[in-house]
Amino acid sequence: MIVLSINRRDQQILVKRWEEVPRRRPNWSTANYSRIPGLMQSLILNADVEYDGPSLEISAAKLFDGLLQTIPGGEFLLTPDNLNAFNTIWEAFQ
Repeated sequence: MIVLSINRRDQQILVKRWEEVPRRRPNWSTANYSRIPGLMQSLILNADVEYDGPSLEISAAKLFDGLLQTIPGGEFLLTPDNLNAFNTIWEAFQ
């Protein structure tokens, strides 16, 4: 799951990528390991500042909730250039 938090006052966009991860301890009531949300990646985009950090990586298998075996898995990357496009949102608030 990708979550965007837009802070109009500070003109920042916080981007977080969450995935299900195994719980560190087993759930003894079911004898299975349960899964919980885990923060996998976080980045901040600031208005009027060109972002030059890491790309946002999204697993194709996670995005499509599992892929058919005939479809190759891989990563979707939102590069810094792609992420800088999000900063055009501030024009709407002027």
